[in-house]
Amino acid sequence: MSRSYLILILTILFPFFAASGRNINDMFIQKSAGNETLFFIFSQKLPVCKCTEIKSKPISYDYTYVSSTDSISMLITLPLKSASRDISISISTDDTTHIYNPELIYVHSKGKFLEYRLRVNMSFEQFNTMYSSSVPFTVDVSTNSPTSESNLKYCFSDRKKWENNKSRMMQIIDLIKLNTGKI
Repeated sequence: MSRSYLILILTILFPFFAASGRNINDMFIQKSAGNETLFFIFSQKLPVCKCTEIKSKPISYDYTYVSSTDSISMLITLPLKSASRDISISISTDDTTHIYNPELIYVHSKGKFLEYRLRVNMSFEQFNTMYSSSVPFTVDVSTNSPTSESNLKYCFSDRKKWENNKSRMMQIIDLIKLNTGKI
C-alpha cells in the first residue's frame, strides 16, 4: 500500500473516529457535597422546526439536576418579537407530552427581540424519557399577547445531530443514575 493511499484513508476515517470518541466532559460539571449531588449541563441550541411557519431564532437551554429533589430545572432562553405574559411550553417525545407553565426569570431587549429567560421544572424520569425516546423531542411554545399570538415548535431536524446529542446526554444521564443509586 502506497504512503499517499494510506494518508488518504486516514484522512477519510479520522473525523469518524474523532466524533465517535467524543468526550462528554465539555458538556457538564458535577459537584458533590455530603449527600447532595448537582449536575449542570451547559447551554445547547434547538432550532425552529422546519414545519413551523413562523420564523424565529433558535432557543438555547441548559439543565440543572439536584439529587435532593431528584428533579431537573430546564432553563430556556426564548427570543420573541412581541411581549407576552402568557407563555406555555410543552415537551413531546414519541409517546408522551408534558405541558408546563414556565416560571419567568427575566425579560430583556436584545435587538429586534425580547429575550425571555424561563424555568421549567420536571422530574428526572421525564428528563430521561426525553433522551431515551426513539425520536427527537420537540419543544412547543405558545404565547398569547394583546398584539399577537404565536405557536413555535423547536426540534432537532437533523437526525445525525439528534443521535449525537442523544448519545452524549444518555452518558450524562447514566452518570447521574450511578451517582444517585438508580443503577
